Amino acid sequence: MKYLLCLWLLVSCAHKVTSDGGQATFDTAVYESLSPQDLPTYAQTVVKRETRDPEGVPLARFRQHPAGQIRKIGLVIFETELQPSRSGLASDRNVYLSVRGKQILTQQLWRIWDRELRRLSSQSVTWVTRDELIGAKSFASAGSTEPDYVLKDLSRLTEEDVFWKNPGQTIPTDSLVQPANYRDLGIVLVPAYELMGGPKPSQHQHHWVNDLCKELELDAVLLVSLGAEWRRGGVDKRTQAVIPEEMKIRSQASIVYPWSRYHTIGESLGEKKLSKLNVPLASYSVNVTVPAKITIPESEESFTTAFENVIVPMRFTARRISTLVLERIVTDIHQTHQGQ
Repeated sequence: MKYLLCLWLLVSCAHKVTSDGGQATFDTAVYESLSPQDLPTYAQTVVKRETRDPEGVPLARFRQHPAGQIRKIGLVIFETELQPSRSGLASDRNVYLSVRGKQILTQQLWRIWDRELRRLSSQSVTWVTRDELIGAKSFASAGSTEPDYVLKDLSRLTEEDVFWKNPGQTIPTDSLVQPANYRDLGIVLVPAYELMGGPKPSQHQHHWVNDLCKELELDAVLLVSLGAEWRRGGVDKRTQAVIPEEMKIRSQASIVYPWSRYHTIGESLGEKKLSKLNVPLASYSVNVTVPAKITIPESEESFTTAFENVIVPMRFTARRISTLVLERIVTDIHQTHQGQ
């Protein structure tokens, strides 16, 4: 093994958030050298996993209780934030994406998650299909439908989807895109994951999650958020410090129980006055910074160079860190079957 397995615990007295894993930096060379059997162990060193006990009910009891077993689950939120721009203007000469381009990339990443969740779970866990989710009455009861910018079943990006812009030029303001027909449960430009995910129990859309779980007989739901942004290198005019040319990529996810499960388990333990909170079993995150090659002569700037220098390494890295997050997610789900 070319890495050191190092699990750690960090408890915050203020928030009682417990973390384990995530100390090791993701290394592509290490990842590529591993066998499939080594990935779950490597995931424990790279993926940060956070938990927090809800009021009155330790998460250990969730795992041990029959109501805490996760046998049927749905991937209900899948968001991406790719080279976002809140102002709608390019900040410097850089590579940007159309809304359609972002949605194509989102669809590609979603397919990876959907396929791998089913493969890693084997026959022990049922993942409801996207058609089942979209067809559920409660699924459409909150938020708004994400517009479908991919009018044909196209999987390839074109010159209209990846392009160079000068500072001050208009670029698409849409920075949060989910697969077509999914529900946008965020508020304005706040991602749904930031409102509903993480290790802290959440009240946002708590009825939506609970109603959806009841209608489709889900034990829990999964929320996913992926992001990537890249910047040109240079020298800071004030400090003369060298600004590296790099790309930051993140993968985040949370498993969330509906509040009805929280109440069922709490009441069995004698807890009667419980809030209507959705309770995360755990949240997972990986953040990676990789070198990028953006500054090139304008005569060489083209769709091909933008695709090869930015899109390919971004997609490559996002897929691999997502694979590690997936390993930890499925391990946790399987452990609820064992009461661990």
